[in-house]
Amino acid sequence: MKFFRPFFITLFAASLSVAQAHAQTIWPTAKANQWYAKQPWLVGANYIPAYAINQLEMWQAETFDAKAIDKELGWAAAIGMNTMRVFLHDLLYQQDPQGFLKRMDEFLAICKKHNIRPVIVFFDSVWDPSPKLGKQRDPKPGVHNSGWVQSPGAVALSDTTQYVRLEKYIKDVVRRFSNDNRIIAWDVWNEPDNDNGSNYEKTELKNKVTYVIPLLKKVFNWARSQAPQQPLTSGIWRGNWSSPDSLTPIQKVQVEYSDIISYHNYDNAVELEKRTKWLQQYNRPLFCTEYMSRGNGSWFEGSLPVFKQYKVAAINWGLVNGKSQTIYPWNSWEKPYTAEPELWFHDVFRQDGMPYRQLEVDLIKTLTGKKAAAMYAAPINKTSTSTGKTTFTNPLFTTGPDPWVMRKGGWYYYSRTTSKNVTIWRTKKMSDLPNAVSKVVYAPPAGTMYSKQLWAPEIHYLDGKWYLYFAADDGVNKHHRMYVAENGASDPFSGKFIFKGQLKDATNKWAIDGSLFEHRGKRYFIWSGWEGDENGAQNIYIARMKNPWTLEGERVLLSQPEKSWETQGDILDWKTSDNPPHVNVNEGPIALKNPKGDLFLIYSASGCWTDDYSLGYLRLKKGGDPIEAKD
Repeated sequence: MKFFRPFFITLFAASLSVAQAHAQTIWPTAKANQWYAKQPWLVGANYIPAYAINQLEMWQAETFDAKAIDKELGWAAAIGMNTMRVFLHDLLYQQDPQGFLKRMDEFLAICKKHNIRPVIVFFDSVWDPSPKLGKQRDPKPGVHNSGWVQSPGAVALSDTTQYVRLEKYIKDVVRRFSNDNRIIAWDVWNEPDNDNGSNYEKTELKNKVTYVIPLLKKVFNWARSQAPQQPLTSGIWRGNWSSPDSLTPIQKVQVEYSDIISYHNYDNAVELEKRTKWLQQYNRPLFCTEYMSRGNGSWFEGSLPVFKQYKVAAINWGLVNGKSQTIYPWNSWEKPYTAEPELWFHDVFRQDGMPYRQLEVDLIKTLTGKKAAAMYAAPINKTSTSTGKTTFTNPLFTTGPDPWVMRKGGWYYYSRTTSKNVTIWRTKKMSDLPNAVSKVVYAPPAGTMYSKQLWAPEIHYLDGKWYLYFAADDGVNKHHRMYVAENGASDPFSGKFIFKGQLKDATNKWAIDGSLFEHRGKRYFIWSGWEGDENGAQNIYIARMKNPWTLEGERVLLSQPEKSWETQGDILDWKTSDNPPHVNVNEGPIALKNPKGDLFLIYSASGCWTDDYSLGYLRLKKGGDPIEAKD
């Protein structure tokens, strides 16, 4: 036994070192490309919940909010996103290893529910170098990402005795999820050579890169020692990448140690494509893990087609506008904003789930193959009777029920049904409407008779104030009525719209699609309504206006659906809904005047869910009174 023991130990040690070397081997290009060929085109966002100012607030037990995450990731999935990039923090593991891993598992379960496979980020060298556990500070008003923290912080990065706990953190997390298909990749360090300019000049670690380079190599090796089935990466983000010789020392580590090549680009589509081609020389899958800064010329419209052409995973910065405040540009650190910027820098959704720019989510849906969801909750089930043939594509929006446009001060103000709130778009040119800035100018409180199904909003400027007119109910269609909100500011994107109340006549019957017009110095309100309390026919009514929020006198019936082209309204699923088997429809009345002063009333006829949806018009006779039906 004395003779064989050293031999056995030698063999065992040799096989152990071989196993360790194998575990720490960078994926061959063939393996990386074979793995990537099995993945769908990955499209997503860098994700921080709206409730969190940074990684710590997202993950700490006191603030972790699974319901909020579930809601927001649902919005992402609905437009075709299938990945997210999510940041961890070493202090979270140090504070509560098992609790932190449990919350990670809960987060991944939510991701799986929405068919989202995230990229997990361990370390980050961007923004505040002095992270602290506990309650996080409030955002600085009007400042981009004012509370984001580095991991590890400057103290831990410069103290090599803390590397033992950092090693345990990396290894334990990777070991726990090394074979977990819910994770698509590990991003070991975000922008490791970012010195943050003057933003944290007093507290940033001097000669930071000299500490980062050796630790970056260790982090790759620590993660790789756990033999994860997911690839490792760290993204390059600035400088000249045209050849390996042009890379900085830290970029060479990032590229040479990565299984997949990741990069950031906030430039226009031409520059993006150039840099993407530069990186193809490595013959590895490409992940763009940060892009889209509108004010910098990086738009979804320019970038996403490039990514799809070259099958680059596309992960923009920001999903939901929240406490990170990345709707503000980088230079807001020097000049904080006092109001929401007209042009958002990052982010896709508002906190109520409405997109900042509908064009962008429509584009994402189109390029990812996600079927567009219906945005219009009609008063009855819109069962299609069409042939399914597409004959026309709207060049402005793929969806936009009940559109309204008015012009004032050189601006066009556009609105349409969103069902949740009143959103206004503003543009100098109607042809540029897809790029228009939008804002939710009124959102009703919950639990009222006007909290749901907001339809056909119109904005008007009357007597030196802005007014919104919209139909709404409490979730029950037969309760639909017309309502008014008022804003005294000169700009409808500033100030606040205050609810004025219901706009009603004495009968107080079902009412939608309200609009107003002036004729010979008097104001009139027109709408689509029921004669009684039961659905079956929608008529056009008119009443005089005492002021912008009050009708006077009785309503007058102007039009009711009688012609064959007004009475096509069979409802196929009426037995399983609250609708009658058939409805005759006149709705959506709008007053128009020609240059001669002739007054016309244009309206829609028959069911909007049928192929027989039509337009009709009435003409006021010369010298006639709009309130007189006979005229």
